[in-house]
Amino acid sequence: MARLRELGWHARLHVRGDDLLDNSDLLRSIRDVPMVIEHCGHVGFEGGMDRPVIRWVLDILQQENWWMMVSNGNRDSRMEVGWDDAVPYGKAFIEAVPDRTIWGTDWPHPQWTKRMMNDAEEVELLYRYVDGDATLVRKILVDNPTKLYGFGP
Repeated sequence: MARLRELGWHARLHVRGDDLLDNSDLLRSIRDVPMVIEHCGHVGFEGGMDRPVIRWVLDILQQENWWMMVSNGNRDSRMEVGWDDAVPYGKAFIEAVPDRTIWGTDWPHPQWTKRMMNDAEEVELLYRYVDGDATLVRKILVDNPTKLYGFGP
């Protein structure tokens, strides 16, 4: 973490929900390096929003250095199409930190085991997370990545 801080980088957490809980004390102690939970933390979309891992994620996102990447809802969904079970989670994570949410497709979809989707379906899922709010889409796709990655002049 000291090296990341020195370089002005951020940490990307590509983990499963249980990993977040198992390492909770360590993760909570990191306050001076931007931390990005990738792929909605692979929290799983069964069991409801009141599960400990969901509460933990929503709580940690209140720390100013924590970000969420709302990608891979289609991968973690139990559904082959539509991925309705992912929508409440994507919405909750975005609502928690609309100014610290980013998105990606996870292309080329390594280790994919389901029906290969058209990537436009993933974009449609993002639009469902934000109920088609163009301002929020711009924030997630343009403004927030610009801030996190330091794009621009």
